[in-house]
Amino acid sequence: MSLRTSAAAAPLPPPADFSPRRCFICLTDEEATDPKGSWVDPCPCTLEAHQDCMLSWVTDCERSNKPLRCPVCKAQIELEGPWDPIASLHDALQRHFTKASPFILLTGASVGVQFGLQMYGAVALWTFAGRKELVRFVFGSDASMGGRGSGTIRFAKQRIVNALILMNVAPTLLVSQLLPGLSNKYLMHSASIYGMFSLMRNDNFLAWPPSPRLAMVALPIIRRIYWNFWKDFVLPYEVRLNRQIVGLPPVDENEAAAQQAHRRRQAERAGEGGFVGLIQNILDVLDPEEEDFAAGGGAPQEHGEARANEDGEDGEIMVELFIEEVNGQQGAAQNGAVREGGQPDEHHHHQQDQQQQQQEQHQQQQQQQGEHQREAPQAPPARRLGLGGLLSNVSNSIVSALLLPVVSFAMGEALKLIVPRSWTAAPNRNRLFASMAGRPGLLQQQWGRSLVGGCLYVVLSDILRVYSKSRKVAAMNSRRVKNAERKRRKPE
Repeated sequence: MSLRTSAAAAPLPPPADFSPRRCFICLTDEEATDPKGSWVDPCPCTLEAHQDCMLSWVTDCERSNKPLRCPVCKAQIELEGPWDPIASLHDALQRHFTKASPFILLTGASVGVQFGLQMYGAVALWTFAGRKELVRFVFGSDASMGGRGSGTIRFAKQRIVNALILMNVAPTLLVSQLLPGLSNKYLMHSASIYGMFSLMRNDNFLAWPPSPRLAMVALPIIRRIYWNFWKDFVLPYEVRLNRQIVGLPPVDENEAAAQQAHRRRQAERAGEGGFVGLIQNILDVLDPEEEDFAAGGGAPQEHGEARANEDGEDGEIMVELFIEEVNGQQGAAQNGAVREGGQPDEHHHHQQDQQQQQQEQHQQQQQQQGEHQREAPQAPPARRLGLGGLLSNVSNSIVSALLLPVVSFAMGEALKLIVPRSWTAAPNRNRLFASMAGRPGLLQQQWGRSLVGGCLYVVLSDILRVYSKSRKVAAMNSRRVKNAERKRRKPE
């Protein structure tokens, strides 16, 4: 009985043609006792795996959003299961929506930005020129709105072009404020080309009072002339005031040429001020250990010279380095003389004594200068503009550029109250002589007053800024520390 039981419990021998397969996931071989259907061939290549291991691998791929592909032959691995039309449709819609959602979001954001820019341009034009000019610019003349003008396609094209012009008002103001050199260059070229084109088509383009198109052509040219005048005559004086305000000494005549060349290179590197110069200033603030040559570092001095603006310790170090270098040269010369003559001559000893005396005198002079420098009070370091100050300047520039139409309108209305009424009053239009009446004067139109007021605001703000700096420097030169009131004890 026991022999029959042991024989029945023993496993059956594998067939003669049995070749075990190996799972590429768990790396175990196939056994003869494995149930049928527990192994799967997922791809056309030689990879084989357990069905359970393969399902676990598929779950991991789906969890990490990896494609179901064979790691060797990169063939697509397909799954079998019950198919549901609603679930399949939901998955397909979800995949397509996932692909399209970034484009929808980007389109919505761009449309919002465009709408905001157009609204700002419309409000700026309303403030600058008035409501009637805005309606005429956006919707066209009464004939165009009533359908008695040009065709529908041309009307729609003109409206789209005007909407794009309104959308570019804010970027133009920001570029003009943050990149003055670049904007002066390109705006002047564009205005010149537009002026030549308008002059060829209209012989009365240069007639006075000016039209809005002539004002658009003349404004960049006037701005460029004013910018060059300010840069050549007023900016050097303002730079000197800035140096005195931050606590830097005045520029010496010997260093003026070197600093001017350095400022030219720095202006080329910073893009003539503006936003690119701001980025360079931010980099300088983030690296405060680097000396600012333009801020008063002076011209770079040659090796071996004593610096007059440093303290005595630095001067002694410079002298010691200089003496070591001279001693090294003397040692080399002495060795050369010994090699050539076998022994140093008396003339060579005499030269060494003279050089040693000169070195001792030079060292004594440097030590005396160092003592005098120790006695003198050390000048305070120059104030550096921090990152917070730079960001504040950026925000001030952006807000002032965006508020320029409002400020121009306010200055124009103030100008209307100052000048004689006959300059700003609208002319009386008679129906009989309406065709003979010319264009109204520049100050008789709201856009003309706003234009003149904006120009006056720019000039007056620059003058006020320079005047405030000059008074601040004068106050710094004459200020004193105030004595504090102390409670003194009465004698007993």
